[in-house]
Amino acid sequence: MDSVENKKFCCDQVEDSRHDDFCIPQDCCPERSETLLFPSENSCLSKELLEPLEAKIHAANEFLLDVSLLNGEDDHVEEQRNRALQRAFNGSTGTEVSVEIDALEGPEERNRWEEPKNTILKGRVFLAGQDFVLLRKGKSAIIVPYMKVCNLKLTNRFANSHEGNSLIDVDPCLRRCITFQFGKVVSASPELIQIFFKMPLRIHLQTIIDQAVDIRLNDKTVQGEIEEVIGDELIINNRKSGRINILLEEISFIKYKQLS
Repeated sequence: MDSVENKKFCCDQVEDSRHDDFCIPQDCCPERSETLLFPSENSCLSKELLEPLEAKIHAANEFLLDVSLLNGEDDHVEEQRNRALQRAFNGSTGTEVSVEIDALEGPEERNRWEEPKNTILKGRVFLAGQDFVLLRKGKSAIIVPYMKVCNLKLTNRFANSHEGNSLIDVDPCLRRCITFQFGKVVSASPELIQIFFKMPLRIHLQTIIDQAVDIRLNDKTVQGEIEEVIGDELIINNRKSGRINILLEEISFIKYKQLS
């Protein structure tokens, strides 16, 4: 992805000769009249009425939280697990890691006399998304969904981080656009989505459309070019089998050659 620092944004209302950190028009803000400032009350209710009401609201919120956890316990646990892995991988950006994923059961791995062994993938953490991690090893890239990760180990102590995604030195016009048109600007940039929200797998796969990939499922490997992503389904084009639909939850990992 291109660095946001290299993208140029132009503000029509600002003269080219003027330059600051926020592209502020010269006659933007009128002089402010001095006025008396008074603090406002937290509520129009009296303290005697407000405290019992807040207690009831707190009890109702606790009840709704308990109900939601009971009805969607698996989803809640998975979300908490994804957040923990995201923090772990994000803190390991640029570090060589060893990622252990669930045992695969392809024909070449099957042996009725032995327990299936988990697969070990090694590489340098390049990007920690919302529900996946992207590893790089030489000219290869490996995408691993968090739901498949069993264990994570660091293979070296100190990180050698790649160029960061900091917005400190961003173009002033882009800074202004992000501030006043946040949704429009951020939603149009996968890199900004990653910086502010962390990119989900289905969005990241959109950035490698037409890329030749090896997709490892639980019991087989599928090869082809990524054609499109529809919801939680990945469609690839295989030379022999044609179009193949794969659910994202079925993917153990994806491996491909980096374009650059």
